[in-house]
Amino acid sequence: MRAAAFRCCESLNSRKENISIASYVHMRINHEFHGKGFLRPYKTRLASCCLFTIASAVGPYLFPLISLSSMSTTKRTIPFTAHHAIYETTLSFAEVQSRLYAEVNKENSDGVLNILRSIKSQKDFESVVAKYKGQDFLYFAEIHHHVLLQYSDGLKHPSNVVYTIGNPLIAQRILKHNTYAAYNIPPRLLITEKPDFSGCVVYFQPPSATMGVPFGETDPELQRELEALDAKLDNLVTKITTV
Repeated sequence: MRAAAFRCCESLNSRKENISIASYVHMRINHEFHGKGFLRPYKTRLASCCLFTIASAVGPYLFPLISLSSMSTTKRTIPFTAHHAIYETTLSFAEVQSRLYAEVNKENSDGVLNILRSIKSQKDFESVVAKYKGQDFLYFAEIHHHVLLQYSDGLKHPSNVVYTIGNPLIAQRILKHNTYAAYNIPPRLLITEKPDFSGCVVYFQPPSATMGVPFGETDPELQRELEALDAKLDNLVTKITTV
């Protein structure tokens, strides 16, 4: 019987029709025992009944419903309109970066992600954010892309750095309405030095353009959160670029 049960499972995994665990086990037991004459009909029915009952109970947990022929992967391409925010300034890259560090409290919030991973409650979560954030945002990380170019040719290139900043409390409110927004959370700022080193450009994509729901209507409360975040980022970039 044990061997038959294994054969049932093996056959089950290779089936191409849609069939429930319980029904399939019943069918296989009849084939293995009754069809081959191993048991008398009443024993066959007894064995089938037992396994049918077991399969009905545990099947949904082991193999919820065998439906191999209907399993598939689909792809949707959904166009959306986004806009870019670009601020040019004659301030040096070093000055703009220094101002950004001050605004996001880089000195104290660098490494805060590790602290956030260890907290256990909403109260602690809010306390950590309040303790480490700057005016509106915390500093998370930065990537120096100009270094990649220097590796290839050995020449000095204008600084080109992406800064990841954010406010986990704001992120929490946005994600409540749109889990797809996680792709663009936390927001990022690009500060790129002009080729002639006469100043720099700060670039970002406003959250209202990238964190809305990808299909359907955006919830009014979500839209308010995104527009408020747009304003905070705009205020931040204005502060660090104003001459």
